[in-house]
Amino acid sequence: MFTLALIVGPLCIGILDRKFGHRRAVVAATHFLSALLLALMAAGAPHFPVSDLFGVAVMSPRYDLVLFVLIGFAISAQPLLYGMTRQLVDAQNTGKALSAINLAFFLGAALMQSATGVVAAFFGLPAVLLFMAAALLAGTSLFLIYTSPAATVR
Repeated sequence: MFTLALIVGPLCIGILDRKFGHRRAVVAATHFLSALLLALMAAGAPHFPVSDLFGVAVMSPRYDLVLFVLIGFAISAQPLLYGMTRQLVDAQNTGKALSAINLAFFLGAALMQSATGVVAAFFGLPAVLLFMAAALLAGTSLFLIYTSPAATVR
């Protein structure tokens, strides 16, 4: 289901992008939403707020499935970064800039994988999800700072 969301998501996000025309806002909003969804997933663990709220030991796998599908749709906005990058650079630097975006995606995933292994070893899976949510919040905040109209004028 997550994979299907990743396949259909870019189409839906592309429609939103064309309709509203605010790529920066769409990218930021969907990443903030992803952070919230990761935190909600963590909160469904045993003795965490969501499972306690529903009076169950742990939330059903369907709860996680719905959250995974929503995360899949939300993170489908990431390809908009390629379009944003393409608009910022001249034609002779397009290849280098798009390669840098690709490198950032893969390097970021590798760093997060290493960091979450340590977090999981010491604090468990809910802490990993919360760590990932915090990293998404931090990264999205930096994205907003560095892509603000004032930052691009400097």
